[in-house]
Amino acid sequence: MHAALADFWQTDNLATNEGLKAVDLFDAVESGKIKVLWIMATNPLVSMPNHEKIKQALKKCPLVIVSDCVATNDTLNYADVVFPAQTWGEKSGTVTNSERRITRQRSFLTPFAQAKPDWWIMSEVAKRMGFTTQFNYESVYQIFTEHARLSGLNNHGSRAFDISAFGKLSAEQYQRLQPFQWPQPQGYPIKVSEQNFFSDGHYYHDNNKARVVAIKSEVQQHDQQLFTLNTGRNRDQWHTQTRSGKSGILSQRHPEPEVEINQQDADYLNITHGQLVAIETDNKRVKEQFLIRASITGTQREKELFIAIHWSASNFNQGCVSKFVKANIDIISGQPAFKHSKVSIKPWQTCSEAMLVVKSPISDNLATYQVEQKITGGYCYHLASTESSADLFRRLNDFVLTNPNQAVNKSDINVLNASDSTKNYFRKSYFIKDNMQATILVAQQKSDLPNGWISQIFTLTDNNDIQRNILSNDSKCLQLKNTFCHCLRVELKDIEHAIDSGEITVDSIRAKTNAGNGCGSCIGDIALKLKQCGV
Repeated sequence: MHAALADFWQTDNLATNEGLKAVDLFDAVESGKIKVLWIMATNPLVSMPNHEKIKQALKKCPLVIVSDCVATNDTLNYADVVFPAQTWGEKSGTVTNSERRITRQRSFLTPFAQAKPDWWIMSEVAKRMGFTTQFNYESVYQIFTEHARLSGLNNHGSRAFDISAFGKLSAEQYQRLQPFQWPQPQGYPIKVSEQNFFSDGHYYHDNNKARVVAIKSEVQQHDQQLFTLNTGRNRDQWHTQTRSGKSGILSQRHPEPEVEINQQDADYLNITHGQLVAIETDNKRVKEQFLIRASITGTQREKELFIAIHWSASNFNQGCVSKFVKANIDIISGQPAFKHSKVSIKPWQTCSEAMLVVKSPISDNLATYQVEQKITGGYCYHLASTESSADLFRRLNDFVLTNPNQAVNKSDINVLNASDSTKNYFRKSYFIKDNMQATILVAQQKSDLPNGWISQIFTLTDNNDIQRNILSNDSKCLQLKNTFCHCLRVELKDIEHAIDSGEITVDSIRAKTNAGNGCGSCIGDIALKLKQCGV
């Protein structure tokens, strides 16, 4: 196959060994064996295990190149060269889903500024390195047909992936390409769908049989106080929030990172829902502590925790959850054990909680715990401190008035002060010509602060009097505005009223309240709410 590939590309300079898998690659960067690193379409400082080692590797690497479609993220902070890549809606090409279906992706957005396709960027770099003939692609169509021809090279049914039937498409045929499943070898009729893999008992090995690979796992004995930490995604975000985190609507359901914990474990550890807790590694030499909001749920088993991967140093001063993931990898695939970190968890005592709503992002670290939430028209910062409520409020108020990025230090400013020092509850909003610029809300506990609707505060109403009344309302009344369905602005109280009035199925609640009739992503939450209510 090596000789056939060399002949196909007309080169005698092919690699003879397989490349390094991700964890091994960064080990090689850190040790100095790799001196140039080109990162495309990923944010490894957040997504890779052994966070500190990845950071050190990027610091040491003489040349770090990053192709990305965003201006900032954790990895870009270490880039020496940045290439502006096109994002999803700007790209033209194909995508393949989990049922092996290849679909023609056609761009529907005009590329922003100088953003270019990845294949174009790589080709232009290669040309400047002297490989003009080898990288003379002019369109994505040429790359697809070459890819298709390569899939059938010396194949003859020996490899599963084969789309050589499409190796001779014309440019017009490629433009009109309909979705199809692979394999699609040359010389056979096209089968658009219903190709059930291995249904004929044929596997792609010399004897046509399946192979079962036995892996020895080193089971370590751990302290019974430790929990197994699983990581993954939540419903509304994608990867590390570099794009989806810019949506004020998507950030409403999970404005802060949470650790999900079983009710029995929470009771044993005296952890309450919404309380801040400290997560620590079981590393005896280096202790990592991570403050995070507790979410008590019946979906987690005892002695198991779950934290979503979406937050990082870009929007959370505690950093990313990957700092708890060790570089323990499967010896065959190289996949790290993202699902099996060992940690401890305990309550963390706060004296004050706050929400700071502003028009512009803040670079200052204002509290021990600080999360940036993008909201429509601005930003909401969720803060927690060991200071008293009065002291934290005083400090945040000084910050808002003196920070040059916040446009509130003007002579025509109007102030709405709805603080109640006897209840340790402080609220102050700043307006310029009836337009709200900033709001500070401080209380002793999180449950006394607004929940959900604050992300809509800049767009909640055009009526300034109504907005002022909302901001000065009783703190408990504010809780009733907790949004359940963000697409259609259905509040939690509407769901609860529907259940109280006898609606006991998901469909009847959707019909009654309209919740779940937008994107549909909260349909599962309706079912969970019914379960919580004992229905």
